[in-house]
Amino acid sequence: MLRRLIRRAFRHGNALGIENPFLHQLVGQVADIMRGAYPELLDSIAYISRLCLSEEERFAATLSSGLRYFQEFVEEARRAGRRELAGPELFRLYDTFGFPWTCRSSSRRSTASLSTSRGFRLSWRDKRRGPAPPGRERRSSRSGGCSRG
Repeated sequence: MLRRLIRRAFRHGNALGIENPFLHQLVGQVADIMRGAYPELLDSIAYISRLCLSEEERFAATLSSGLRYFQEFVEEARRAGRRELAGPELFRLYDTFGFPWTCRSSSRRSTASLSTSRGFRLSWRDKRRGPAPPGRERRSSRSGGCSRG
């Protein structure tokens, strides 16, 4: 839960033009504001700040890798004459790289909505179901088929 919160705040900071980790610098101020309800935070500011910085740095690296994949997917779609990314591609960006529910390509100003993509939903379902039982393979959502389990 905290990782998701940190990552969302980091993405919003990026959207505002903040390129470097910044949340870790706010830990002391947040601890001071919350000291009435959580006085133990004041004793842990340095530790929490280090953890927050570490998560910001890891996510920045992950997001950077994801942006490279995103650009590759956009170029593949463009070459194939598609205006949208395929569902499995969108799901990989979301699941592996933590991309938000809506991905934007700055070069095309196009938007690919993950929540309405059938392929994304199928990939999500397959992920939640886990691997197929031994001796029974599930068909990939990438091929368009899915099996009931």
